[in-house]
Amino acid sequence: MTPTPPLGPGDGVWLRGAPGSGRTRWLKALADGWAGDVVWLRSAPSDWLARLPDTALVVIDDASPGLSRSDLSLGPAVVATGPEPGEGWRLVDLPKMDDDSAVALFFEHAPGAGPLGAVRKLVALLDAHPTAILAAARRWPEAPVQALLRDPSPGWPGLRAAWDALPETAQATLAFVCRLPGATRREGLDWCGRTAGLGPLIGAGWARVTTPGTIAVPRAIALAVQPWRDADPTPYLDWFAEEAQRRVRCWDQDGGARAWFRAGLWPTIWAARSADPEPWLLRGWSLSGESPAALLDALHVAEDDLQPLVYARCAARANQALGARAEAVRVLSVALASPDGDPAQRAFARLELGVAHHRLRQLDDAQAAYEASIAALDALGLARGRMLGWGNLAAIAHDRAHYDDARAGYESAIAQAASLAARRLQGIFLSNLGALLLEVDKRVQARTTLRLAVRCLLDEPDDRLLAIARVNQAAIELLDGHLDAADAHYAAAIMLLGQEDPASRALCHARRGAVAALRGDLHTARKHHDRADATVPSDDPLTVRVVALWRALVEWSAGDRVSALARRHAALSEAPPLVDTSDEARLVVRLLERAANEPGAALVVGAAGAWVQVPGRDRVDVARYGSSARILACLAQSAENRTADACDADTLIAAGWPGERILPGAARNRLGVALARLRKLGLRDQIQKTKAGWRLDPSWSVVLLRRE
Repeated sequence: MTPTPPLGPGDGVWLRGAPGSGRTRWLKALADGWAGDVVWLRSAPSDWLARLPDTALVVIDDASPGLSRSDLSLGPAVVATGPEPGEGWRLVDLPKMDDDSAVALFFEHAPGAGPLGAVRKLVALLDAHPTAILAAARRWPEAPVQALLRDPSPGWPGLRAAWDALPETAQATLAFVCRLPGATRREGLDWCGRTAGLGPLIGAGWARVTTPGTIAVPRAIALAVQPWRDADPTPYLDWFAEEAQRRVRCWDQDGGARAWFRAGLWPTIWAARSADPEPWLLRGWSLSGESPAALLDALHVAEDDLQPLVYARCAARANQALGARAEAVRVLSVALASPDGDPAQRAFARLELGVAHHRLRQLDDAQAAYEASIAALDALGLARGRMLGWGNLAAIAHDRAHYDDARAGYESAIAQAASLAARRLQGIFLSNLGALLLEVDKRVQARTTLRLAVRCLLDEPDDRLLAIARVNQAAIELLDGHLDAADAHYAAAIMLLGQEDPASRALCHARRGAVAALRGDLHTARKHHDRADATVPSDDPLTVRVVALWRALVEWSAGDRVSALARRHAALSEAPPLVDTSDEARLVVRLLERAANEPGAALVVGAAGAWVQVPGRDRVDVARYGSSARILACLAQSAENRTADACDADTLIAAGWPGERILPGAARNRLGVALARLRKLGLRDQIQKTKAGWRLDPSWSVVLLRRE
């Protein structure tokens, strides 16, 4: 299935993807599924495109850079790929092929190959690049998989001949790029005098533009090219180290530093110790996008050169990214127990301790750490850190559903970030504010705010923060009933997270399971939830509970309403109530209550007993009968807890007339009148009298809404 939206006459879609996304493969899949005529082009002869019928599909593989949709006829639909789209296209980002799909693709064209472990190694060596995989599969069985592992370069047919056909400047540039450990900056190539051959390389598909300003080649090409033409990367590495050191020290003031930095060279420069260790560890790693394991390795090497607080902050960041949040708390707590250390480092370490507590939903500990760090940062005059602390305090208010305090805190932090030109921090707080606006049902404002958040975050891309923004955008689509759009956002978030933050990845899998269940695809829903259960860290009890709560939507869709409502009841009542500390839990409860509120789904009681709707009947207003409404809410709350006994007279009297002192006989008379009124309003068959008291008929699924 292609990731493109539905196409009609005159539409124009440009498929974008990093090396390995298999753009040509996606084009072929789209063309194979097209009902009308398909025309494949390597150029765009507009003089005859206009004569094609509107039912045709024009496919342009490797389109010219800058090609605009307006350059082509408006008649047929057009799908194109290439390095640099012009104006007027709908842009679609393609996912990189996952390892399992890449292995399946190899076996599809090389049935009987093996062993499986060797095939997986081969696929990883080829960067899961579909073209390279297909070419390697065609060499089997003449070349066994073990032979392909030793020499993958012939997997690209005609590669040597294509290399020989390149201009000398392109050969020099390609050889140079292939010697570097990661993506290559255009500025660095220019500084080294290597940009002359860049155009032919991109045009011929040897190299691809990845993040803004960076060039990369597939690993299989790099392995093949290196022996043919040597190149000295030292000038480039020296330039990159000097430039990166400048940017890493002032990245908030130098727009685009994060996107600039993603050149895959952080481990190389760090190993050469070409820059001061502290800024390169504290900021360089987070800017580089390298794995948490790479940071832990660097820490192991540099431990003796670092202040204990710096070491603790870096180790905590790596452990947070790996999902080891309790370990992050431990490392920071040990470092802060010593009175020594730079005051600024202590303040920031305490701020990060608050973040670690916060992610574990230890909200009291997080708040104490934030407040202590804010006081210290204020005394030191560190405005950026203080602003971050206030924004994090707003997030705690948000988790506790103190919406007015949270909104005021977010808006203050956003204004301070704007005054400091800290676009990334603006994006963080805008994303949080968008989630809050969604929760209070201001969806139009939420959608606009989240678009602004993504715009800010794209200035200095951080995959994890972009993933959070995509999750918040997905929640809007989910509540609006746009299930395909919601699923696309969740899938994109998983791809952005990569192998980091298993707690967030587990939640995304659980969300996708809920979307599949709402579509009616229970098989896919259960697969997503199984993946979530396998991913969620066992030492993160809050995330384990939220993942389990998402499964309630699968159970509801499968008709198991008892189990679904039991999960909802647990989220509302188990100490501490999950909904009191997690906006995500509140979203799940909201979705479940909306499903229950559909006609015929359950006996639904409005918040505080304001109304009741029995399946098959109209909604009945109860709010005007205050005591009856409160008694109805008490009965509904008891019915949700299926392990509870019926409500006795004292319980119902206390609920109906809270705080009033009533003579026993008068109180029972009042209770009888209130129950009679509820029966008269339509609950005659639903309210049952037992030896223990009164209850709602246990054969019904009962839902008491938390809010309207």
